[in-house]
Amino acid sequence: MCGLLGFQLTKKPPKNDLRIMVGVLCSHMDNRGGDSWGFYSPSKKTLKKGLGDISDKLILDQLIEYYDIIGHT
Repeated sequence: MCGLLGFQLTKKPPKNDLRIMVGVLCSHMDNRGGDSWGFYSPSKKTLKKGLGDISDKLILDQLIEYYDIIGHT
């Protein structure tokens, strides 16, 4: 199976709040599909993708740099 996630915030929240929100979203998405992941940020026009779990700490550290993403697992 696969899963979709996304969020768009009007302003960037404190990093700790964003880390918690993104961490919860990603851990639920890994339950749907943990073989590969990808995300796109419309505001920064950035596309990233990879293999494995999206809830990996290195990936979470990348995701909290954005306030809008569309992602999949």
